[in-house]
Amino acid sequence: MEKLKLRRFLTLAAMISLTFGLLVQGANGQEDRDGQPYQFFRAEIDRIESARYRLGPFRIFPSIEFNMGYDNNVFRSGKPEFMIADYTARISIPINIYLHYKNWIIFTLTELPEYAYYFETKGLRGLNNSFSSQIKVLLLNRFVVSGRFLNSRIRRRVTVEFDSPIYENQRVFSGSIFYEPGGRISLGFSSSIGEMRYEEFNASRQLNRSIQSNVLSLNYRFSGESQFFLSGGYSQFSFKEFVFQSRDTDSYWINSGITFPLFGKVRGILSFGYSKVMPKDELWPDFSGMVANTSLEWSINRFRFRIRYFRNTSFSLASNLYFVNEGFGSGVSFFLTQSIRLGYDFNYNKTRYPLPALDNLADGMNAENFRLDNYRLHSVRIIFRLIGDTGIGIDVNYWERNSNLIGLGRNNTSVLIYLTTSFAL
Repeated sequence: MEKLKLRRFLTLAAMISLTFGLLVQGANGQEDRDGQPYQFFRAEIDRIESARYRLGPFRIFPSIEFNMGYDNNVFRSGKPEFMIADYTARISIPINIYLHYKNWIIFTLTELPEYAYYFETKGLRGLNNSFSSQIKVLLLNRFVVSGRFLNSRIRRRVTVEFDSPIYENQRVFSGSIFYEPGGRISLGFSSSIGEMRYEEFNASRQLNRSIQSNVLSLNYRFSGESQFFLSGGYSQFSFKEFVFQSRDTDSYWINSGITFPLFGKVRGILSFGYSKVMPKDELWPDFSGMVANTSLEWSINRFRFRIRYFRNTSFSLASNLYFVNEGFGSGVSFFLTQSIRLGYDFNYNKTRYPLPALDNLADGMNAENFRLDNYRLHSVRIIFRLIGDTGIGIDVNYWERNSNLIGLGRNNTSVLIYLTTSFAL
């Protein structure tokens, strides 16, 4: 009788979490469709049980990340006299804690703290943190009901337009219900509501917004971790400050693709779709077109080959509501010996804006011009194996932005020394 009462209570708690998630609705649609593969309930139980660290009924997945380096242009200034060089260090201790009960309920806590240290630029020192909690319940052996909460505060370059990293605050509530009739197929609906807020940079106020999203998803799992997915949804972006409410936007999208296993000859994600962005104010033009998020790597003997292609839209800081960001990348790694891996990657992307911007010409005059930026990133690396898959890596990176508008060109060179637990990958 007591066990029956406990089960009823936990089921009610899960349903309340879901109901709240559905009532508040919405998340970031871009994250929903470009995020991690769907986690089938029974497969997640198996993964949790593989945990190396256990504390009573808890399964714990801890890790540690550390890097230190040098950046010759921390704020990516376009004028040599204003370029600030600095040494940096970061340490992060991510931890995932799981508790599952009788193979029908899973509680998850995820904590991702990171401290960033700049030797000279004290204003960039600080703590980044992301916390999330989730409950999943398997009902009638085939319905998976979940509720999730996410809260994060992370300093980063929000889009390619940002020369300086700023704090991004994100808070999201979400809920979902999926039908899993055997561990291979899932069909479901998810809904969430979130808000994004930015600090320190006055112009970033125009990006403060709430996001609501509703998503329908179909997933089919092949052998191993490979999955086919098809998803579509609707997102609504409402900007917080009155002066920027003309930026309110609706978006519809659909995409499909395949995720490949983490281990094997080929791994990564192949994803293409269609998106329509519809600003509510007629001042701004619509966007309608292909979107993509493809990143693949395959192994041939001692070589690892990489390709990447993406196309999406992002809200803009400039005189446009949004810009279209499209790019590709390629790379290769070579195992020189069993303990040394060499690598090179090249990434190129371009951003286009639908409306002309005011360009300050060299003669002091102004003219309207459609902004077009090109970005290039070259990365060379060497990784030394220490023990198992743990190694120490050294990356040398050169990044540049070229623009057809005067004064927007940027470049910087950085060196990064880091600890990796993925030498074989």
